[in-house]
Amino acid sequence: MKNFWSRFSLVLLLSFFCIFLFSCNSNNQSLPLVIGVSGDTDSFNPLLTRSRFGTELSKMMYLGLMQEQPDFVTFKPGLARSWEMMDNGKRVRFNLRTDVFWTDSVKVSASDVEFTYQKQIDDKIDWPGASVKDRIKSINVINDSTIDFIFDEPYTYQLMDINEGVILPRHVYNHVESENWQDIDFTNNSVTNGPYKLKSWVPNQFIELVNNELYYETGLPKIKHIIFKIVPDKTQLLTQLKTGEVHVMEGVPPQDAVRMTKEKNNIIIEHFPYAQYVQINWNMYSFLFQDKNVRMALTHAIDRQTLVNHLLQGYGQINKSPIHSMLWAYNPELNDVYYSPDEAKQLFAGAGWTDSNGDGYIDKDNTDFEFRLMTNIGSQVREDALVIIQEMLKKVGVRVIPQRLEWSVYVEKLMARDYDAVLIGMMSASKVDVFPVWHSSMCGADGFNLSCYKNKEIDDLIMSARQIVDRQAAIPLWYKLQDIIVNDQPATFLWIPERLVGLESHLGGYQFSPVSTFFNIAEWYRK
Repeated sequence: MKNFWSRFSLVLLLSFFCIFLFSCNSNNQSLPLVIGVSGDTDSFNPLLTRSRFGTELSKMMYLGLMQEQPDFVTFKPGLARSWEMMDNGKRVRFNLRTDVFWTDSVKVSASDVEFTYQKQIDDKIDWPGASVKDRIKSINVINDSTIDFIFDEPYTYQLMDINEGVILPRHVYNHVESENWQDIDFTNNSVTNGPYKLKSWVPNQFIELVNNELYYETGLPKIKHIIFKIVPDKTQLLTQLKTGEVHVMEGVPPQDAVRMTKEKNNIIIEHFPYAQYVQINWNMYSFLFQDKNVRMALTHAIDRQTLVNHLLQGYGQINKSPIHSMLWAYNPELNDVYYSPDEAKQLFAGAGWTDSNGDGYIDKDNTDFEFRLMTNIGSQVREDALVIIQEMLKKVGVRVIPQRLEWSVYVEKLMARDYDAVLIGMMSASKVDVFPVWHSSMCGADGFNLSCYKNKEIDDLIMSARQIVDRQAAIPLWYKLQDIIVNDQPATFLWIPERLVGLESHLGGYQFSPVSTFFNIAEWYRK
């Protein structure tokens, strides 16, 4: 009898264990997915965020009219179930889904699309992407599920321009005056319509998203709970990836990626084309950088191939253009500014910068050529680049003071143009339009002309080229623009990296886009 009860107890214990195991597996998608990121968002307000991460979060929580695909050409339905060109391309009609609701149970309608467009172009709000809406003449709400976008003339990027930005709820924010949008709290009981909604946010610690129970796509998101854990130190972040404290890490340093691919563990390293490009913007408000020969000398003094070889470990390439090499208007025959310390010294001397006192650093009018080179904490590659560039420029007599700043301080200084020079990773748009980064009007806090470069010929070329429908007809203008900017060197174009992501091997369903690691995060799942 004793043996019977022993065997019975063992069977009972195994049965409970099996039930527990089955329960864990069946609810596997409800377990939090912890994604390690190096920096926080600057804002949850989709019209005020100026960070890539902030934009990605917006797309997780709010729908766009369409879903732009990674080829930058095709679109899939989003809030709009279909669309059609009318009036010889001058009118684009969108037919909206009728089963989409905001998280407060109010149905999404064409009125929300109209409201969003009005706020996007409102000068008092200063949305950074406002310029992409310039060619939209007007919009016309036909009914709750139909809306027209009207243009003076058809052009190549009509769908892209319409689709830029997520849709916001009119009934929640319509009462707020535009000049007060800076004060809206988008974190307290936010009303969204995407696959996820914000549950909690502790600045510089974590962002917690949970599934939107009212999301229109049945079964999505597959993983119901996501935590973005903010770990500024990449070494700590890598350690936490290996120990399982985080399950996904974007921006794995190339040297670590090379090592980890050789190790036998449960981490997979994925790499894919990335829309980022890294450069040094010389602040032309500073007297040091107003002479283009000086800027050219600085570029000649930086060995970009060594930077690529050492820092990227083969996961990237030299950049030499203000237009990303993935885009059709990039000029592959563009003249490059080759590495030549001797040429750099000659250009410096021609501009009056010589080592007059023999201390190893060039000077002019009793002032040393010395500047602070700023970047953000969190990118080990760029932090390492600071040190290497400091040594390279020292060889031609330039003193560089590295300046590594926490993200929020870094962004404040960027917007105020409070820096000598900045080493920055910029994200290319998926269309050819350099207006936000090189047009003179974009030197203020609402733009990304971080060099404060002002050239009327460039302004005219930008405005002319972006109006041309025929790509072949536009190419000569874009090529000329690249020639002028390379000749002026308002920035030193360094490299184009690939994106490296570390993921636990039990994750599946992911698809990456050149502009986002989290392109289809609602479809990720645990195997």
